Amino acid sequence: MEGLEDELTCPVCLELFTCPLQLPCHHNLCRRCAEVILQSETDPSQDDEEEATAACSTASPPGPEGTPDGFPCPTCREEVSLDTRGLDGLRKNLLLQNIVDRYMKLKGTGDLGSQQIPCQLCKEEPPKMASKSCLVCKVSYCQQCLSLTHPAFPPFTEHKLVSPRTSFDEISTVMCSDHPKEPVKMYCVQDQTPVCLLCEKVGRHKQHNIFSFFVFDRQSLMTQVGRHKQHNMAALEEVFSQRRADLQSEVDRLGAWVAEEEERVRAMQEKQEYVKTRAAEIKAQVTDECSKLCVVIQSRSTDMNHQVERAKLQDEENLARLMDKTKDAVHKARSKLAYAQEALKETDHASFLQTDAAVIAKLGSTVNVMVAEDVDITCEVDKIKVDLSQTKEMLQCINIGEPIQAPVILCQQCSATPNNATIKWRPVDGACEYEVQYGSILMATDVTKDHSFTAKRLTPGTKYTFEVRSKSETGTSAACSMEMVTATFPFQIDPNTVNKRFVRLSKENSCCAHSGAGVQTFLGDTFIDSGRHYWEVGVNSTSYSVGVAYRDILAKGTDIRRTAVSWAFDLDTTSYSVKHNCQKLFEVEEIDPSKIGVLVDYDSGQLSFYNADTQTLMYTHRTSFTQPLYPAFSLWKGSLRIHSGLVCPY
Repeated sequence: MEGLEDELTCPVCLELFTCPLQLPCHHNLCRRCAEVILQSETDPSQDDEEEATAACSTASPPGPEGTPDGFPCPTCREEVSLDTRGLDGLRKNLLLQNIVDRYMKLKGTGDLGSQQIPCQLCKEEPPKMASKSCLVCKVSYCQQCLSLTHPAFPPFTEHKLVSPRTSFDEISTVMCSDHPKEPVKMYCVQDQTPVCLLCEKVGRHKQHNIFSFFVFDRQSLMTQVGRHKQHNMAALEEVFSQRRADLQSEVDRLGAWVAEEEERVRAMQEKQEYVKTRAAEIKAQVTDECSKLCVVIQSRSTDMNHQVERAKLQDEENLARLMDKTKDAVHKARSKLAYAQEALKETDHASFLQTDAAVIAKLGSTVNVMVAEDVDITCEVDKIKVDLSQTKEMLQCINIGEPIQAPVILCQQCSATPNNATIKWRPVDGACEYEVQYGSILMATDVTKDHSFTAKRLTPGTKYTFEVRSKSETGTSAACSMEMVTATFPFQIDPNTVNKRFVRLSKENSCCAHSGAGVQTFLGDTFIDSGRHYWEVGVNSTSYSVGVAYRDILAKGTDIRRTAVSWAFDLDTTSYSVKHNCQKLFEVEEIDPSKIGVLVDYDSGQLSFYNADTQTLMYTHRTSFTQPLYPAFSLWKGSLRIHSGLVCPY
């Protein structure tokens, strides 16, 4: 029951629904809130926020005079049209009200299961708990008392048994929306709404297929309804079983999805904790390994410094010895140089010439010795070269295994059609496959081993984001992303479907004109079998039909209003309507659009017609398309112009 209260909360007053009304768009609204909205439409000066807050407690219904004929749905803003009955013409959602009542009764107990109600017939003390309540007897029975008081034969088999309840004053009966005093007895398949017998006889449903909503004798009912004796009838049990089975199927499908997603969330939570633990382990390992490397580097640094120190000591010793020897030679040379300089001062010729040869010889021998003993002062430290660049590069390459490189998208080679988009990228070395995520809002995921990917069944004229990641044994790369816009849905009038004796086409086959000799029906040259598509038709005529059809309508030789394989927005003089198989699905007056918008959502089975002049929705028909659809047109006189290739505006 988690999240149930969100579904039971009114979007206006934000409280649990009170007397909920179901709008045509399938959203719900408290009746009081609807009355306040109508009041605000009548008197816009009122404060909307205050009115919404007080909606379920203080509002009073608007008077009959000046009451608006509609209001926008607070949830989706789709216009809710009201007839002369006003809000009384909207369907009461008794199912929602019953769920709210059960929720309110059981909310305080903490158990939203069946209520524990004692059997009213048991003589035991304490009495057994009731298993069923009889709406006819207005008594709650345990299983044993029920089998004694309600044997399996008439009239007891006609008693209606429900889940145990304490009060029988609030039994709700679904009343006809068109005849408030008549309970519903049948179901109109065409309008998909319950109707009473009076509706079947004289109402607007008299031409529609009807399902019975009560258990009856088939021959007796056929006698009673007369004109519907050829219609398809079904007993209440059959309809209920079928609809309940359909709902159960959807519940099972959604429940399985929820369980799967919850399991995925649990797996992600476990993975989140694992990531924290694993990251801490890796950090500790990295710190330890780098510390070991630091120890090795520090040890090698010490050894190399010792090597330099030894070379320095050896060089200093050699230099000291050479300096002492050189200093002694210089001292001796200075002595001889001083003696020679004094000899140069001698002025007595005979004295100078007597010893000059000996002085010159002494100086020459000293010079020769010094030249012969040329000193080599090359040092060991000059031989040491410190170059650890290669080691530095090697250390810089130390890693723990980075994720594989991200792919590069080749934007110029990517392309898009109305329903498909192809993306290409440059291959990455070491990648075993590629993960592609794409979507306009929610992202879909695919995996491929190729270097390109095509997303199919896309919506025309829509922007999509694509993300590509490389995957290998070491992990997944970062994403490379790009955006692409799918092409729109272009089409022209198919000239092969046009009777050219009566209809003239323009050169581009986008405009046609009819001389007025009977109805002419023709199709577009492109079909729809998936996705959402939108086009507009400009009209210059007082008799035309615009819509969609299956291809085999051409064999029927009639206009698109009259077959079961076509749907048409039709103008007949001044009355506008939507028709299918000669049936009016919708009718409106006092509009005069010069351009009709057609929106087809093939996958969800929705066909919508818009007043393109005012950009307002006129009618939405819901069905299930079984064949490809073609744009279809029927023209009695005047002209039509096709505006295709448009982006879906809604």
